[in-house]
Amino acid sequence: MSNLLDAAGRGSKKITLGGREWVLHPLNLNDYCELEEQFGADWQNQAGFRITRYMLYLRLRKCDPSLTPEKVGEMIDETNFDVIQEILGAMAKEEMEETEEAAKNSA
Repeated sequence: MSNLLDAAGRGSKKITLGGREWVLHPLNLNDYCELEEQFGADWQNQAGFRITRYMLYLRLRKCDPSLTPEKVGEMIDETNFDVIQEILGAMAKEEMEETEEAAKNSA
């Protein structure tokens, strides 16, 4: 695990950014809808700084509702961007797998 990241309970991870420890919360349906509204229905096939910043924002704002995407962007720099992308990608993959498994079990 990265030195930025610690386990924080099921579906959550702790990360240190800007000298503060944050909990990266799992995304819910409303968060995914917001991603579609911001970036279009094919947002998963896109890559870029804005999507990374926004995904991190969606996970962190549950800790601090006063956060904005711009404030989150100030915590990301060249020293942690790649690690953050990796963490967000792994969390999204886990969430999608859990959603697919739940759908199979309910069918």
